Amino acid sequence: MKHFILSLIIILLATGSFATVLKKGDSLQILYKRVWAYENPEDFSTRLGPYSYLKKMIFISESGEYPGYYQVITPDGKTALIKKHLLAGSPGITKKQVLNDISEGKREKNQYTKFHFLDRKKLGLSRWAMVGIYVLILALLLAIWFFFPRFDRWMLRLDGKNESNAQLPWFIKYAALLGIVIGGIMLFKPAETEWFLNEGLRLWANYPTFWDWILWGLCLLFAVDLIAGIVTPFFRFSLVFAILYAIIALVLMSLYFLAGIASGGLIVIIAIIIFIISILGGGGKSYDVVDSSTGQKVGTISGV
Repeated sequence: MKHFILSLIIILLATGSFATVLKKGDSLQILYKRVWAYENPEDFSTRLGPYSYLKKMIFISESGEYPGYYQVITPDGKTALIKKHLLAGSPGITKKQVLNDISEGKREKNQYTKFHFLDRKKLGLSRWAMVGIYVLILALLLAIWFFFPRFDRWMLRLDGKNESNAQLPWFIKYAALLGIVIGGIMLFKPAETEWFLNEGLRLWANYPTFWDWILWGLCLLFAVDLIAGIVTPFFRFSLVFAILYAIIALVLMSLYFLAGIASGGLIVIIAIIIFIISILGGGGKSYDVVDSSTGQKVGTISGV
């Protein structure tokens, strides 16, 4: 009899018979710092939010039209659809439990973890160690940038081509610049940029804000740069060398684009500081010193 009861419990657990059955009106805790809901998931212009784990949503039903979505009432009283994994599976879960899970490392604060370049906590590194790694990566990318013209000439020489046809790595430069601009936008519009890079990047879509169209345009330019960087070698090298060169160009463009996004905010801050210092430094007035006996200029005094 014991074995029968134990087997029955195992079967019930395996089939999910003990799982919480949500009822209309259940209050479900939001699990992440920023989540988005949609009146229509196929139309980005109907996006609502962001909402955070400081709030709850009221469950209405599972969506039959959009699998993986719940129909809910949002904290601001709107009827919308939201991905199931963004809400607690039980009405008993509270904000305090969610925050405790985050502090203990059981749950991520942010739903978008796949775009984290390096996760300091998972690697077990200090903040300064992470800064050192980032600086090392940027220094390596800078060294590759300076070395690349020599590599270009070397590839031409191996392929028996004229080295005078060597090119500067323009495709890498544009990839890095586009990434830096996106990183700069992320500094001022973090939630919007985060959403676009994780959910909003499409060949064409009806975007909800002007900033999304800017980001879409930058990503489109990056795609054009990728295509140009891959195609150009086939006009400069024989087939085998062109394929090798195109693969290297693709990898480097992707790396410099991501590095630009990661460092764009810092670069913008540094540029702003330099600009302010230059304005403050140039705010002084200069006075000419004239010899009263001869009437000739003998020097200049700079003052504030």
